Amino acid sequence: MKTNLLFFLLIITVFLFSCQEKESENLIPWEKGAFETQQYRNLFVEAGYSEEEVEKKLNEIFHNLFYGSQKIYFEAGDSMAYISDIKNNDVRT
Repeated sequence: MKTNLLFFLLIITVFLFSCQEKESENLIPWEKGAFETQQYRNLFVEAGYSEEEVEKKLNEIFHNLFYGSQKIYFEAGDSMAYISDIKNNDVRT
């Protein structure tokens, strides 16, 4: 009986320590917004990705959506374009 009680208390203690809220030093609230300061946060870099990885991935996505085989942006004349809604076979202007 005594060992069961000790085991139960050990389980409760481990559970309570694992549920503690951990404070992050990286997430510091800002006093002014990005629009006012013109300094925009890069959440991917804050999540641990390198600047090079983020830039490469964004360039790949941009190329695919505007120029690649998966493009959804189509120019229609000199100053017009449309975005194709692939799922609904529709056009968004």
